[in-house]
This record gives sequence, C-alpha cells and structure tokens, in this order.
Amino acid sequence: MWFNRIAAVVLAAACAVAVGRYLADATGWPAGGLALCIVATVIALVQSLRAAHREPASFVAGAYVAFGMITVVGGAIAGDWTRACIALVLLPIIPCWIVEDTRTRNWVNKIGGHRRTTA
Repeated sequence: MWFNRIAAVVLAAACAVAVGRYLADATGWPAGGLALCIVATVIALVQSLRAAHREPASFVAGAYVAFGMITVVGGAIAGDWTRACIALVLLPIIPCWIVEDTRTRNWVNKIGGHRRTTA
C-alpha cells in the first residue's frame, strides 16, 4: 500500500534526522551508540516496508512507536535525558489515539485506501 510505504519513509527520515543531530555533536562511545541507532532506523524501515500490507491505522501506530523508541534511545545515549523522558512518556498517546478512536482510525484508513473486508 502506497500510504504505508510513504508513512514509513517519512517516519524513518524524521528519526534519522533527530538521531543525526545528536550524532553530529557526539564523540567516543556515544557516537558509536548513535551510529547503531541509525542502523536500527534502517532495519526498522526495511521491516516496515516488508509489512506494508497491513491496515494503515495499525501500521502507522506501530511504525510511530518503533521509530519513536529509536529516537528516545538516541536522546538517552546523547545525554539529553529531559527530551528522552518527555518523549518516552508522551510516545504512546498518538498511537493509542489512532488505533482506539473509531473516527480517527476510519479517517486514517480512508486516506490510506483501506477497505474493510468484514461487516
């Protein structure tokens, strides 16, 4: 599905930019850890693209959590504890809202071109 692929690429790019900003200022062991976060972003992107056949709302929620956690770990490795903790606490709100709210879920699925196969 085109929507899921676009969402995965956009979320991966946002994650790579966020971790890349930390990586630009890092030296030593934190730089190695942040480089591993970039590798994890690429792996998560590949896995997301392989699962692009899923329902758009659940796909976006899962991809958001995956790339958000990589960003949180990158912030923690870089020593930006305040931003990492705030992101960790607020991270589940958007995916839960997308999946649990019926109107939002139907709206995301409509944009993604998903048609229900059950009654």
